Amino acid sequence: MTESSKVRFGLKRMFFSVPTDGKYEKPWQNKGAESVAISNGSSSSSSIAADDNPNFFTSSGAGGKELTVQAARFIRDFYTKVLGQTKDETTGALVESPTDVAKSFAFGFETTGDVGSYRVWVLNNTADPPTLTAATNTSSGINEDAETSNFKSSPIECSDGVERTMVTFEPGDAGYEKAFDTVPFMTMATSGV
Repeated sequence: MTESSKVRFGLKRMFFSVPTDGKYEKPWQNKGAESVAISNGSSSSSSIAADDNPNFFTSSGAGGKELTVQAARFIRDFYTKVLGQTKDETTGALVESPTDVAKSFAFGFETTGDVGSYRVWVLNNTADPPTLTAATNTSSGINEDAETSNFKSSPIECSDGVERTMVTFEPGDAGYEKAFDTVPFMTMATSGV
């Protein structure tokens, strides 16, 4: 049995995958990962009352997640594949418009632990366009203009018929080594999209 990490520290990398016709493309990496903050969204807990006990049986579960993701910059694939922005054919410029149609997507990331890394997929997300705060450099150094986007996730029915929201691999898990080759539990496209 592999020993589990006691602590997590340091976001190492992040990945995205978008479905086309119900099949997920090969995950692509967005270099420059800086931070991921995850909080529980809505709850899907339920209870059954019996024998005059309102909580005879209670099941708990997180119905969704809210994520704040920061990167040195989100690459153009994020803006075009996820947010539906377009690249102008004449100028090459990235163009945001009120008619952009965003897609749901899978988001993967890796954090370091004292014994090994955690590899995580949040399976069904939507994203807000990233925000940016630009500042001038000072005489003592440079100011980073990082980008931040808010994601909302919800459960999705996977290829085996089971609903899932988030999947976490630790060293020793059978799917650990290839965790970012495909989106777990989802039908994958036979070639990159």
